[in-house]
Amino acid sequence: MEVEGNQMSERIKIEFDGPDSVRIDGISNATETTVDFERHLGVVDEALARNFRVNGRLFAAGRGDENCVRVRMLDASGLVEKEFLDLVVAFGAGGPGTHPGIARLVAQQMTEGTPPVAGNVMHPLLMPTLLALRKISDMPNARVFFCNDSTVATSVAMRLALWRHVKKRGRMLSATDSAWADSCIVVAERGYHGSCDLSRAVLGEVATSNFGPLPDTVLKVPFGNIAALRTLFEVQGDVIAGVLLEPVQGAAGCVAPPEGYLREVAELCRDHDVVFIADEVKSGFGRLGQFFYSPSVGAAPDLICSGKSAGGGVLPLSFVIGKPDLMEGFEQTAWGVTWSASPAQCVALLAWIKKLSDKSPDSPSLLSEVRRKSLLLENTLDSLKRKFPKQVVGCDGVGLMRSIETVFDGRALADALLLQGVYTTPIVHPDVVVSQKRRVYIAPALTIRDDQIRQIGTAFGDAIAVLSQTQNG
Repeated sequence: MEVEGNQMSERIKIEFDGPDSVRIDGISNATETTVDFERHLGVVDEALARNFRVNGRLFAAGRGDENCVRVRMLDASGLVEKEFLDLVVAFGAGGPGTHPGIARLVAQQMTEGTPPVAGNVMHPLLMPTLLALRKISDMPNARVFFCNDSTVATSVAMRLALWRHVKKRGRMLSATDSAWADSCIVVAERGYHGSCDLSRAVLGEVATSNFGPLPDTVLKVPFGNIAALRTLFEVQGDVIAGVLLEPVQGAAGCVAPPEGYLREVAELCRDHDVVFIADEVKSGFGRLGQFFYSPSVGAAPDLICSGKSAGGGVLPLSFVIGKPDLMEGFEQTAWGVTWSASPAQCVALLAWIKKLSDKSPDSPSLLSEVRRKSLLLENTLDSLKRKFPKQVVGCDGVGLMRSIETVFDGRALADALLLQGVYTTPIVHPDVVVSQKRRVYIAPALTIRDDQIRQIGTAFGDAIAVLSQTQNG
């Protein structure tokens, strides 16, 4: 039987000459010359649909130091290759750095171990993964829902809180029932919890104006203001199903709350029988010096969402972990995920937990090292404020999740830092805030060395001095 239709897609010829070297119908993806570079950029710029433009100056070019990124870039002399200390690490997903240890374990599992299986089939790595997550979250009886993207994890957590609120009232509502409006999630202004479904609904007017219909189930309070939250509970407490917070607001500028704020939020939620959800997608897995930050400051959440570096910097992985009664919301097959705690994902997660917690008499754990290095980074930033009191507006954050704000445009500072061997980016997340464009990220791999932290101070100092001269010249 002859098959009708266009068969052009079957004629493509793909040749692999190495891990990063490939030809499509004889067209090489090399970027060895300026012409190669510009041709690659031209196709990407034209054919890639994204909500931001690709940086036309930088092209990732391979591995170097585990805390750095090797790139090709265009400068006045043409196309050059350089290595930069990375202060962004894929917006937190690269927390483990680029050391190949975790990748090797994952590759071994994928070639020699259990293949991908359906989510309703157990495999040898599932039980130890669940036990490990219970331990690091300090939830010995917790249940876990695995997914892949962090925005799914936060949306799941919010829906669990809404489901519990309705069930607590003895009601069962259909998806179109207007009575869902009697159940709301409280979020902090300028918080970021993803870009889809309910997580999109918590964003600001600019981010949602062109997105289409969204659930109207969100109440907002200023971040760090416990008095405002208390007032909201007094006025609208009967409709509040849950409170969702980042321990440190990442996309808003690495903004840390006042001391004791998270603990007071958790206590307020307990007093009102409301679900407290900690969005530890970015702050979890050592970024703030603990596996999860909220429990470490006395703010034990009912649900924890995590993702980004949870996959060991190798595979996408996210999850929600929480109290058994809350997780009952999934008993009616309410949500399905194709790649859900696959064997390879479990290996990546376990390997990263092991790397964070392993210690010996001669070597402290990486978690304890993060806490020590956090103090060194904080002192480094404080010295910049003292040296440049007119140029440095302030620094914020906790652990290895920091930002610095200067009088200069963030893009200009980031470009100046490239000349000093440091890569970062302005904090101008299109879904959250445009007013923080003078802040840049300082959120390196957790494996950063002391000499590299000192390099940060030197690079920022030199970049600020150059921008000051340009501004005054």
